[in-house]
Amino acid sequence: MHLSLNVLDDRMNPLVRRREIVFEVEHPGSPTPTVTLLREKLSALVNSKLEATYVVSVKSLSGLQRSRGICHVYSSPEDGRAFEPEHVQRLNMKPEERAKALEALKKSRSAKKVGTRAKGR
Repeated sequence: MHLSLNVLDDRMNPLVRRREIVFEVEHPGSPTPTVTLLREKLSALVNSKLEATYVVSVKSLSGLQRSRGICHVYSSPEDGRAFEPEHVQRLNMKPEERAKALEALKKSRSAKKVGTRAKGR
């Protein structure tokens, strides 16, 4: 798969100690790249730690083989875990870790449902 990755905007947000990057990726003849692949390519491009790099969103541009996205690069992995919401952290996990995290989330939600049903009766 041939990807052409371009940084459109790169800003520093000193309040939360992160770089906020808007990027565009061209992917001719192939589907939208995975978040895992984009995260690896972006961390290599901006010379950051993989653990401190989070792809927040990726959206395909209609009718084009091009996608735009937002990436946050933190000064440390701990800052990333502190500031990024849980769903973004799950999105940036490796596929097998993400599957385990989603399964645990489903179990906790079903346990809450059972608990509220018992209280309501």
